[in-house]
Parts: sequence; C-alpha cells; structure tokens
Amino acid sequence: MSTKMKSLLALLLVACLVQPALAQSSDTEIQEQPEQEDAPPPQEVKIDEDELPGESVVPKTDTLQSVINKKIKFTKKFMLTASVGSVLDEPIVNSNYVLGRFSYHTNEDYSFGMGLRSRFGGRTDYSQQLYEGSAQLEFERAPAPTSAHFLSFGYTFYYGKMSFAKNAVIPATTRLDADAGLQRIGTADKPFIQAGVTQSFFLSKMFAIGITYGLSVAQGVDPTSVNIRSTQPNPRESDFSDKLQFNQYLSANLSVLL
Repeated sequence: MSTKMKSLLALLLVACLVQPALAQSSDTEIQEQPEQEDAPPPQEVKIDEDELPGESVVPKTDTLQSVINKKIKFTKKFMLTASVGSVLDEPIVNSNYVLGRFSYHTNEDYSFGMGLRSRFGGRTDYSQQLYEGSAQLEFERAPAPTSAHFLSFGYTFYYGKMSFAKNAVIPATTRLDADAGLQRIGTADKPFIQAGVTQSFFLSKMFAIGITYGLSVAQGVDPTSVNIRSTQPNPRESDFSDKLQFNQYLSANLSVLL
C-alpha cells in the first residue's frame, strides 16, 4: 500500500474519533446554557401619590343601638316603684323602711320623679341591750328619722337580655338613681342626698322586680350628745346637736311601667 493511502486512512480514523467528542461537548454546552443565563432584574412599580387615598372614612349612624328589637320601651312612660329596705349600718334606731317612687321617662335613658319614704319605729336589739343594762340608755328619748320626701333623677345606662331558653327571654336594666330631699327627724326637716344602683328584671312589659344598693349622706341628730339615761329628766329636742351621717341601704323593689 502506498504512503498516500496510509495517510488518507489515518486522517479518516482521527476524524471518526474526534467527531463524537465534539458532538457531546456541543450538547453539554447547550444543556448548561439555560443555567448560565441570569434572571431579569425586578421592575419597580411606581404609583402616583395623587391616586392614593388621603384619609379613611368611618360610616356614621344617627343613634347607637346596642340591642335590636327592644321588648321594653321607656320613652314617655310612667313608672311606679314600691320598695322595702333597710339602712345597713344603723345600730340604734330601727332602720327598716318602705318607699314609693313615681317617675316619668323623657326618653330611653333619663327619668325624673319624686318619692316618699317611711321608717319603722322602735329600738334595735343593740339599743335594747343598752337600755336594759347598767347604762340604762333610753335612745327613744332622742329624735329619730320617721319619714322623708325627695326629688329623683334616674339614668338607665344598661339594657340587656337574659335568655334561659328559646322562648324565655327576660329583659334586664341597670339604673342609677340620685335623690335629694328632706327627712323628718322629730319635728324638724333636715336635708339628705342619696344615690343608688338598681338592677331590674322585667317579668313582662309592665312588671319588674329588682334590688337596689346605695349610699346616703344626711344631716342627722347625735343621740349621745345629751344624757339620755332613764334616771335623768327627759331632754328637749333642741338639746341634741346635729352630725353628718353616712349610711348604706339595700332594698327590694317591685315596679310597674305604665
């Protein structure tokens, strides 16, 4: 075989060996090319400030209605209340009383009225012990509160419903009563003020039961300012000095809404 033929065969052999390697290298570059490409940078979105809202708007309503479909209505209605109660921190004089209150509701929240209160007479167990003991203090000689009349202002600050079953719903109210008037002590009328919170439960649209707890400040009489021993002459009412009295009271109420 001639030298030219051998050279031609050698070139063909080298071409056969080099071509697959070049093809594999080209495929690898094509496959790796997507990995080498960088992601496009994020674009910044700009909004004109004139297009942005400058303030928030809250919807407005005419009235604040916390309970829908109220069963009990008070506006332009009268209420009569009868109470039986007691002054909790009165040790000398029988502090049980009965009270009647008449009020008119100008709207669902406010009411104005008047009332009368009558105290039971007699000694307490403590004053009876002082009378029967060696001291022989006869507190019945000192003038004691007998009755009172007053003007009243009421504010109903809560109305709710108590549900015991699907058809058993009891409306409930919480009211603040502020009273100012005169109470009769002996033969004199002395000023007093009091304020109480009443929790009421309406058994129907007309009748309600409730309980009241309150505080009172009154100009009273100091029974110890004069010698009230049973062995001494009976003192006059004017001999006793006045003192400021602070008391707590509790009562049970029955109300009628007309």
